[in-house]
Amino acid sequence: MRISYYEKDGRIGVKYYSPLFSADDDVEDYYPFNTELMHEFNAGLIPIKIQQAGKQSIAEYASKACQKDWQKRTQVVLAKLRSRKDCIENMNIPVTITHSSGVILEGRIIKNPKGYGILVTLEGPFKSEKGCVFNYPTCFAASVGGMHVYKKDGTLTDVALKDSRDAIVKLYKEGISRQKHGDVLDVVESLNSAVSHED
Repeated sequence: MRISYYEKDGRIGVKYYSPLFSADDDVEDYYPFNTELMHEFNAGLIPIKIQQAGKQSIAEYASKACQKDWQKRTQVVLAKLRSRKDCIENMNIPVTITHSSGVILEGRIIKNPKGYGILVTLEGPFKSEKGCVFNYPTCFAASVGGMHVYKKDGTLTDVALKDSRDAIVKLYKEGISRQKHGDVLDVVESLNSAVSHED
């Protein structure tokens, strides 16, 4: 931790630059929270009694004050990170949409059990055999463009919510199509599977 001092109205103040994180730090798990700790911080003014005691006392007090301030800031960020993880892990959002045909569609959004992102399923008027997974950003451009599944606090972004609603409608249409033309779809899928194995 790099410490520096400043003067304010005859008083000595202390500030510090945040130390680097080690690879095993919990904060490394989520960069936006990491950045909250990548600044210069003001630990405040040295008490007059300490200031009058001389350089050694000032340096000892400043080191302890900066360490204490750093630990407090780190705990706040780690609490935010834990809250985000809990929000994502326990995600279970029911979604109701009225289809253009007037049918009420009921869907559900949960954390993707097979990795990052979310899994969207149709729950009613029938349950979909499969779901849709959204796990963007998958590239730098999407990330810079703001295309994320989760907000900083672990709740869903507007993009993810819109795509989830669209996915529920898509799953409904696919389910209706399968009910009407299941035999033909089975043949189409089998043919497509055979073609992809020939490539």
